[in-house]
Amino acid sequence: MRIIVFALRGCPVAALGPYGNEWIATPNLDRFAAEGVVFDAHVSDCPDPAAAGRAWRTGRHQVPPIDPGTASTSPANDLLAVLKARSVRTYLLRNTREANDAHADFYVGWDELFDARPDPADRSPADALFRALPAVLDRLAESADWLLWIEIDHLLPPWVVRQDVFDVYVEDLLEDDSEQAAEDSDEPDEAGDEPADVEPDPEFDEEPEPEIEEPEVEPVQPWADPPRCRRSCPGGCSRSPSWRGSAWPPNAAVRGWGGRCW
Repeated sequence: MRIIVFALRGCPVAALGPYGNEWIATPNLDRFAAEGVVFDAHVSDCPDPAAAGRAWRTGRHQVPPIDPGTASTSPANDLLAVLKARSVRTYLLRNTREANDAHADFYVGWDELFDARPDPADRSPADALFRALPAVLDRLAESADWLLWIEIDHLLPPWVVRQDVFDVYVEDLLEDDSEQAAEDSDEPDEAGDEPADVEPDPEFDEEPEPEIEEPEVEPVQPWADPPRCRRSCPGGCSRSPSWRGSAWPPNAAVRGWGGRCW
């Protein structure tokens, strides 16, 4: 029995080709998925990373929580103890930063533990992994049956993306945006209009609406001589010299006003 387990911590399912991603190329994982089994309905019952490690080691649900001190040491529940009973060598290769290490009990019980900590001076976090792999492969060649567990945390923040990788994906995004914009300009809208680059058929052109001419309105000429009350007004306008000759008396309730000023 020879088993290799890659624990890609922080890797979302949507970033893998076997789960439908078409933007990021994962040809090797695609081949593994085509030749093996893909589990697309696995749900974690506990978000705690330490609980995930115990679930991998024990194969047991972590709800209710299991005592970390006994989860990895019980021979009846521990994967490594079961493999050792069958003469299977177990190897763990850590390509993780110390801050992202699993719980301490997860690292107990392995036959050999290899550290390939990422070096900030490296061009890629995977360089340390590639340097450690030759020694690990030599140890595997000495055993007939083995389990190799590789932990990788490159996808956990903070992210340090190489400039050449960043440029490639940005270029792809710009190309996709330009292609989508070209497709959108060629597609008719919901109303069924013709695309922007197709000239409409003159036969089906709508006739322009006729212009409505507004009628000319003659300007209103102001009175040359505004109406004034007659001096013979029955209301006695001539009796009040203060408003004599004006259009209306200052008080409509003038005594004796007949209602007509002319």
